[in-house]
Amino acid sequence: MMTAAAVICSQANILMNAGMFASGLTVSHEQLVIDNEILGFLYHLRKGIEVTPETLAIKNIQEAGLGGNFLHGDLQFARRRLKKEYWTPDISCRLDYDRWVGSGARNSMVIAKERVHKILENHKSVDLDANTKKSLDEIVADFKQAT
Repeated sequence: MMTAAAVICSQANILMNAGMFASGLTVSHEQLVIDNEILGFLYHLRKGIEVTPETLAIKNIQEAGLGGNFLHGDLQFARRRLKKEYWTPDISCRLDYDRWVGSGARNSMVIAKERVHKILENHKSVDLDANTKKSLDEIVADFKQAT
C-alpha cells in the first residue's frame, strides 16, 4: 500500500506489480483482488474533497438553524453526498469483532478467494479491435528484433 500510495500521490498513470510478490516472480489472484481494493481507496483519496457551497451544505445548515438537525431537512442531499463521497470496501470488513464473528469471521483472504472464483467463473473476454492487435504485434516484433 505504501508503494502504491507514493505512485498515486505522484500522479503517475501506471502502477506495476499489483498482485505480485518477489518482484513479480510470484503472482496471487487473491492478492490482486486485495490490491485492487487498496488502489480503489487510494484513487478515491487522491481525488480530494470537493469544497463548494453545496458540499459545505451551507443552505442545509441555515435551514436546520441553531440547535437544529439534518434529519428534518433535505435527506436527499445527504444521500447524494454520501453516495458520492463515501468509499465502501468490497473485501475489507468494517464490523466490530463480535459482529464479524457473528457473520462468519471471514477474513480478507477468504473473501478475496471467493471473489477470484466468481470472477473466473463469470468472466467473458472481449476481443481486441484490429488497431490494438496491430499495435501489440508491432510492439512484440520490435521487442523480438531488439533481443
